[in-house]
Amino acid sequence: MYQELLDFEGDEFYTTAAGNLTGRTFGEALLSFTTSSVVGLLRVDGAVVLNPGPDSAIRADDRIIVITQDDDTAVPGDASSCVDEDAIVHAAPGRPVAERLLLLGWNRRAPLVVEQLDQYVNPGTVLDVVARGDDATMRDALRAAPARDHLELTFRSGDITDPQVLAGLDVPSYDGVIVIGDTCPPAHPGRAPETESETDDRTLVTLLHLRAIGDAASLELALTTEISDDGNRLLAPARAGADFIVSGRLISLLMTQISESAYLAAVFEELFTAEGSEFHLRPVGDYVRLDREVTFATAVESARRRGECAVGYRQRASAGTGPDYGMRVNPDKGRPVRFAPGDWLIVLAES
Repeated sequence: MYQELLDFEGDEFYTTAAGNLTGRTFGEALLSFTTSSVVGLLRVDGAVVLNPGPDSAIRADDRIIVITQDDDTAVPGDASSCVDEDAIVHAAPGRPVAERLLLLGWNRRAPLVVEQLDQYVNPGTVLDVVARGDDATMRDALRAAPARDHLELTFRSGDITDPQVLAGLDVPSYDGVIVIGDTCPPAHPGRAPETESETDDRTLVTLLHLRAIGDAASLELALTTEISDDGNRLLAPARAGADFIVSGRLISLLMTQISESAYLAAVFEELFTAEGSEFHLRPVGDYVRLDREVTFATAVESARRRGECAVGYRQRASAGTGPDYGMRVNPDKGRPVRFAPGDWLIVLAES
């Protein structure tokens, strides 16, 4: 989703004048563009409001933030007639579920990862951290971690490139695994710090072992990995469309987007932090019926009634097939689609 919004090759964020939507509500705007997805408002003072309430009024000097193909493709078109009321589902919110997460490695960005995770996860979620270093180093890492409200944090010293260490963690039992560059100093005084290239090499070795563990368990591990050098990204043993590699390329794309449109700094600031609205994958069956074809406009209307902006979907059946891996961002609202169990709706929502 974020690669789509950052790489200038597909649909990105643009703004369009309020025009005939002046005086109408944000909820009405959601179905006022057939081939663009409305996600927020840019106020005249430069303030960005993502996913405001459906009853929020649109002012004459507002600009509407949309996801669309280009700066001239946000053409108004009423999609409300495409909504199938009989296909809208009113599902109750699911029960909060505590998770078990594994963080392999520790570096200067790790405390921020812990801080943000703590704001996203449900109470009782456990984050087990494994990184190099002796007991004193682990105690220092614990002190560096921010105070937590929801997350239970544990530390264990170990070399994450050692297959025996990984085998002892029961990796398949975790709901998600995060691998970051392990710059925690080893318990060998006098050894020079590793370069970024050496850190990436260790990360790649760790990924190879994790892939072997997943294959042995006939399980697809949910992996998110940090790579410093984008040149190493192509070497990572990642499953296309499933594992996610965070590298310097994303940062470069982000800086380029902001240099082109300064307001995007506020947009991505909200999207990348726990405060405000973020993109979520939600079961599509909680929004629309699965026993028939439905238009995407129907999903948009169902999400609107929950105070959310639906901007796309992901179909499980094609999740492993490129180039889009089942992901469809900003689909035509009038085009019918047949969803199946296990498919996801992409929504902009606060929780």
